[in-house]
Amino acid sequence: MRGNRGGLIAAAAIVLLSMVLVLADAFLEPMQRWWTGHAFTTSVVGGLLVLAVTVLVVDQTLHFRDIRSRAQATAAQAAIILNQARRTEAAMGRVDGTAAERDAASDEARTYMTMVLIAAPVLITDAVPRAFLEQAQWLGVLFSRALAPGPGEHEISEISAVASMLQETAAPLLRRLNHSQRQAVGATDGDADGASRL
Repeated sequence: MRGNRGGLIAAAAIVLLSMVLVLADAFLEPMQRWWTGHAFTTSVVGGLLVLAVTVLVVDQTLHFRDIRSRAQATAAQAAIILNQARRTEAAMGRVDGTAAERDAASDEARTYMTMVLIAAPVLITDAVPRAFLEQAQWLGVLFSRALAPGPGEHEISEISAVASMLQETAAPLLRRLNHSQRQAVGATDGDADGASRL
């Protein structure tokens, strides 16, 4: 963001300098005589200004393209985590005391936490993804608690509430993906609208 601000300040300075030179050339006779008498200098200054504006336009275009690409990658990570959260919550709901069901839920929870850890460096950069990451981490804590011996109804209901909040914090991120991108990572248009599906 700081680099972008610097680029915008430089662009504004160059535009302002160009306007001052154009106005001076249009209204100040001594300036007109000077530019006429120094044709080579006039050409160099004009060329440098055009080059500077071109470089700044290209730089800003690349900067915004990079921001968009990063936003889409972040949104895809959020959608994948959200998908795994659903799978883990469903596995938790099927735990009936048997070792097989508990092991299956434990595997899903382990996969979920691994995904959260892998995505953390991508999600921690901005405020909206960071809020999603914090919610995802808290849900992981609840999954771990629920897998401790003898989880009570309190843990299961808290998982459901936090999972719904995870859905809501994911919605602004998922809006950055188009319909086909959402389908590719297992999300839906309802996810982007914040409709709770967990």
